[in-house]
Amino acid sequence: MSDESAIPPNLLRRLMECYTLLADTCAALPGPISLPREMGPGSWGAREAAVTRASEISYEATASRAGQEALKCAALHWLAAQDLIANMMAESIIPDTQPRAYRPEAALLVLLACEDHARDLVRELYGRQ
Repeated sequence: MSDESAIPPNLLRRLMECYTLLADTCAALPGPISLPREMGPGSWGAREAAVTRASEISYEATASRAGQEALKCAALHWLAAQDLIANMMAESIIPDTQPRAYRPEAALLVLLACEDHARDLVRELYGRQ
Protein backbone atom coordinates (compact mmCIF):
# COMPACT_ATOMS: atom_id res chain seq x y z
CA MET A 1 0.00 0.00 0.00
CA SER A 2 1.63 3.22 -1.04
CA ASP A 3 -0.71 6.08 -2.00
CA GLU A 4 -2.32 6.74 1.35
CA SER A 5 -3.69 10.13 0.23
CA ALA A 6 -6.49 8.34 -1.64
CA ILE A 7 -7.77 6.81 1.59
CA PRO A 8 -9.53 8.67 4.41
CA PRO A 9 -6.98 8.80 7.27
CA ASN A 10 -9.50 7.48 9.77
CA LEU A 11 -9.94 4.36 7.63
CA LEU A 12 -6.21 3.57 7.64
CA ARG A 13 -6.09 4.20 11.39
CA ARG A 14 -9.05 1.86 11.88
CA LEU A 15 -7.37 -0.81 9.75
CA MET A 16 -4.26 -0.62 11.94
CA GLU A 17 -6.29 -0.62 15.15
CA CYS A 18 -8.12 -3.75 14.02
CA TYR A 19 -4.82 -5.37 13.13
CA THR A 20 -3.42 -4.56 16.57
CA LEU A 21 -6.54 -5.98 18.24
CA LEU A 22 -6.24 -9.12 16.13
CA ALA A 23 -2.50 -9.44 16.87
CA ASP A 24 -3.04 -8.98 20.61
CA THR A 25 -5.87 -11.50 20.62
CA CYS A 26 -3.91 -14.05 18.60
CA ALA A 27 -0.98 -13.73 21.01
CA ALA A 28 -3.32 -14.53 23.93
CA LEU A 29 -4.65 -17.76 22.43
CA PRO A 30 -3.93 -21.09 24.17
CA GLY A 31 -1.89 -21.92 21.05
CA PRO A 32 -0.50 -18.43 20.41
CA ILE A 33 -0.32 -17.13 16.86
CA SER A 34 2.30 -14.45 16.28
CA LEU A 35 1.38 -11.65 13.88
CA PRO A 36 4.19 -9.29 12.79
CA ARG A 37 4.22 -5.87 14.44
CA GLU A 38 7.06 -4.10 12.62
CA MET A 39 6.47 -1.61 9.86
CA GLY A 40 8.64 -1.22 6.79
CA PRO A 41 9.11 -2.45 3.24
CA GLY A 42 7.05 -5.57 2.72
CA SER A 43 5.24 -5.25 6.04
CA TRP A 44 1.79 -5.22 4.44
CA GLY A 45 2.55 -8.44 2.62
CA ALA A 46 3.86 -10.03 5.80
CA ARG A 47 0.79 -8.93 7.73
CA GLU A 48 -1.56 -10.22 5.05
CA ALA A 49 0.24 -13.58 4.98
CA ALA A 50 0.14 -13.86 8.78
CA VAL A 51 -3.57 -13.04 9.02
CA THR A 52 -4.27 -15.49 6.19
CA ARG A 53 -2.37 -18.15 8.13
CA ALA A 54 -4.30 -17.31 11.31
CA SER A 55 -7.57 -17.84 9.44
CA GLU A 56 -6.31 -21.18 8.13
CA ILE A 57 -5.28 -22.53 11.53
CA SER A 58 -8.09 -20.97 13.54
CA TYR A 59 -9.53 -24.41 14.33
CA GLU A 60 -6.26 -25.50 15.93
CA ALA A 61 -5.58 -22.31 17.90
CA THR A 62 -8.45 -22.31 20.36
CA ALA A 63 -10.48 -25.08 21.94
CA SER A 64 -14.03 -23.80 21.74
CA ARG A 65 -16.07 -23.77 18.57
CA ALA A 66 -17.19 -20.19 19.29
CA GLY A 67 -13.57 -19.09 19.66
CA GLN A 68 -12.58 -20.84 16.45
CA GLU A 69 -15.36 -19.17 14.50
CA ALA A 70 -14.65 -15.75 16.03
CA LEU A 71 -10.97 -15.95 15.06
CA LYS A 72 -11.74 -17.14 11.54
CA CYS A 73 -14.32 -14.38 11.01
CA ALA A 74 -12.12 -11.62 12.47
CA ALA A 75 -9.19 -12.64 10.26
CA LEU A 76 -11.28 -12.89 7.11
CA HIS A 77 -12.97 -9.56 7.76
CA TRP A 78 -9.59 -7.86 8.25
CA LEU A 79 -8.35 -9.37 4.99
CA ALA A 80 -11.48 -8.18 3.17
CA ALA A 81 -11.07 -4.63 4.52
CA GLN A 82 -7.39 -4.59 3.60
CA ASP A 83 -8.31 -5.73 0.09
CA LEU A 84 -10.95 -3.01 -0.30
CA ILE A 85 -8.45 -0.38 0.84
CA ALA A 86 -5.77 -1.69 -1.51
CA ASN A 87 -8.27 -1.44 -4.38
CA MET A 88 -9.04 2.15 -3.38
CA MET A 89 -5.35 2.96 -3.54
CA ALA A 90 -4.98 1.27 -6.90
CA GLU A 91 -7.91 3.24 -8.29
CA SER A 92 -6.24 6.46 -7.24
CA ILE A 93 -3.12 5.82 -9.32
CA ILE A 94 -4.58 4.21 -12.45
CA PRO A 95 -5.33 6.88 -15.06
CA ASP A 96 -8.94 7.28 -16.15
CA THR A 97 -10.24 5.08 -13.34
CA GLN A 98 -13.43 6.11 -11.60
CA PRO A 99 -13.17 5.38 -7.86
CA ARG A 100 -15.92 3.16 -6.50
CA ALA A 101 -17.81 5.41 -4.11
CA TYR A 102 -19.01 2.49 -1.97
CA ARG A 103 -15.53 1.22 -1.04
CA PRO A 104 -14.73 3.52 1.94
CA GLU A 105 -18.05 2.78 3.63
CA ALA A 106 -17.83 -0.92 2.81
CA ALA A 107 -14.31 -1.08 4.25
CA LEU A 108 -15.46 0.63 7.45
CA LEU A 109 -18.38 -1.79 7.85
CA VAL A 110 -16.08 -4.78 7.31
CA LEU A 111 -13.66 -3.39 9.90
CA LEU A 112 -16.51 -2.98 12.39
CA ALA A 113 -17.37 -6.65 11.85
CA CYS A 114 -13.69 -7.56 12.36
CA GLU A 115 -13.68 -5.69 15.67
CA ASP A 116 -16.89 -7.39 16.78
CA HIS A 117 -15.53 -10.87 16.04
CA ALA A 118 -12.18 -10.11 17.70
CA ARG A 119 -14.01 -8.88 20.80
CA ASP A 120 -16.13 -12.04 20.78
CA LEU A 121 -12.88 -14.00 20.85
CA VAL A 122 -11.54 -11.87 23.71
CA ARG A 123 -14.73 -12.54 25.69
CA GLU A 124 -14.42 -16.24 24.90
CA LEU A 125 -10.79 -16.32 26.07
CA TYR A 126 -11.13 -14.29 29.24
CA GLY A 127 -14.68 -15.25 30.14
CA ARG A 128 -13.47 -18.75 30.91
CA GLN A 129 -10.61 -17.80 33.20
